[in-house]
Amino acid sequence: MQKKTKIIGGATLAAVLVLGGSGIAYAATDGFEGSDALTGGDLDRAASVASEEIGGGSVTSAERDDDGYELELTGDDGRYYEVELDGSFGVVSSSPDERVGDTGSGGTGDENNAGGGGSASVDPDDLTGDVLDQASKAAVAAAGGGTVTDAETSDDADHAYDVEVRLDDGTEVDVDLDESFGVVRVEK
Repeated sequence: MQKKTKIIGGATLAAVLVLGGSGIAYAATDGFEGSDALTGGDLDRAASVASEEIGGGSVTSAERDDDGYELELTGDDGRYYEVELDGSFGVVSSSPDERVGDTGSGGTGDENNAGGGGSASVDPDDLTGDVLDQASKAAVAAAGGGTVTDAETSDDADHAYDVEVRLDDGTEVDVDLDESFGVVRVEK
């Protein structure tokens, strides 16, 4: 009887060690930030599909999830986008992010919320929707590239919109636009 108990106890202990070790290995790889990062050919394919979906842009974040892939991109228009793909790289959803030029997390929508996060209040002077899109395109073109970090109506009489653009080297460029999105002034 004692020998049978030792065999059952030993088998139970071995099972606990094997299963426990698997749990530790899973926790060590799954809980590590970046372990779900998308790389290699999968990243290339997902980036291509997502960029095409938003009309051009570059991936700022890409990771696997339970159902496929989640990507964040900066569009050629200077706005942020979130694109979800299924496991076969088909587009599940895509939407502009309410952030403009911010890398914090946020929801979706057309509001210019440079502070990131969905809970920050939107300034009534902030540009939104089509006006934001047109001003962003004009300002990024005038600055020679970069990402829009702020866009709002102007209090000055000589221009209608103030747009700030951050170039890839970190330089800030202020672009003043008239009511038809023509460039009035560009200052670094």
